[in-house]
Amino acid sequence: MRIIKESRVKQFIQDHPKARRALERWIRLTRAATWKKFTDVRSTFPNADAVLVASGKKAMVFDINGNDFRLITAVHYMVANIEGAEHLSDFSGGRVYVFYLLTHAQYDREAWKEAL
Repeated sequence: MRIIKESRVKQFIQDHPKARRALERWIRLTRAATWKKFTDVRSTFPNADAVLVASGKKAMVFDINGNDFRLITAVHYMVANIEGAEHLSDFSGGRVYVFYLLTHAQYDREAWKEAL
């Protein structure tokens, strides 16, 4: 998967060093992933949740560092280029857009849901 706005993650690490290991792991696993559907995300990150936001779309929320932080993203899954696609080369796309990184307290206020 390609991470869009990875710079937001790196800035958050600078501001919250406690999140470094967990976010570096998230980056590594996400880059290596080939998610085609929600269950693929869950196989990589069992605590990931798809949350309905104000726009009517779903945001993907990842628990970071044992629930100390939340990473709010939009996942655009890989799509098949040909009917009956089976191999990775038969798929394209695959992007994760980073919107917010929040402390647990900021997440609980739910203002982020209204902004998306």
